[in-house]
Amino acid sequence: MSLINKPRLQRRFVVAAVAGLFITSGVVAHDEAGATPAFSAQQANPTITITSEGTYFTFSPAQLDAKVGQAITVTNNDPYGAHSVVEKNRSFSIDVPPNSSATLTVSKAGIYQYFCDWHFDSHEPRYGSLNLS
Repeated sequence: MSLINKPRLQRRFVVAAVAGLFITSGVVAHDEAGATPAFSAQQANPTITITSEGTYFTFSPAQLDAKVGQAITVTNNDPYGAHSVVEKNRSFSIDVPPNSSATLTVSKAGIYQYFCDWHFDSHEPRYGSLNLS
């Protein structure tokens, strides 16, 4: 065997070995495995976190599920300025000072889009979503 063909043989062996792993390990559907997601959007202590991502601010998570009347913590990790969580139709609003947290409670079920009144053009995406059941 020449030295030119040796790397090609090694590549074939690696591809075959990796393929064998997939074949022998099998694929199990999420429900069949009994697995739970690593992150549940409907948390015991739901939190919206505002952080700086370069030149923009973000709401994390972008979509949060909670129960009606459940306390929702809004955390502002921006050390330089206040931020807010304001519902698109202004049915709720809360301001959060720099490096602080505040609690928001909404008493009616629905899907609410919210934004930051202080920095409307500086959040990416511009709106977050709060889904209350």
